[in-house]
Amino acid sequence: MNRLYWVDAKLHVIASSNLEGNDRYIVLSSRQYIKHPFSITVFEDYVYWTDWETESIHKANKFTGEDLKNVAVQLYSPMDIHVYHPFRQPSAPSACGEDNGGCSHLCLPTPQVNASSPKRICACPNSVLLLGDGLTCDMPGMYCLSSCVCCTVAFRSHGRLVNTSKGAE
Repeated sequence: MNRLYWVDAKLHVIASSNLEGNDRYIVLSSRQYIKHPFSITVFEDYVYWTDWETESIHKANKFTGEDLKNVAVQLYSPMDIHVYHPFRQPSAPSACGEDNGGCSHLCLPTPQVNASSPKRICACPNSVLLLGDGLTCDMPGMYCLSSCVCCTVAFRSHGRLVNTSKGAE
């Protein structure tokens, strides 16, 4: 049952409707308990809201408006509210879940825009380079591409640019 819930600070109400705006009803109307509501969230059978005037978070049954309780009081200027619970973040498979997706440092899941979209990309922290394999990060500096070909890389040491150079031996 998908429903929309909202607070109205001027009318001191919490209301609900279906997603088409029909089947509207008042969950709770009270100048005593809904003084200046700002944000609202719904979880299971309860609606939770922040109130600027009472500087608190309240909850009430989302069907009846009963079982009204203070969840937290003496908060300074409570703004937004969110419920973080495993039921709200269901478990799902992740391309980064096993062995960090094969990445040496950072594995970033990607949106699946189409069937050929990559499941994940690897990334490196600042000042670290992603190598050509797309999986491994390496520090800037001298590195060899093969047993006899090495690359020159410039890096900064104590604010000075330092060039290192080694040729084939």
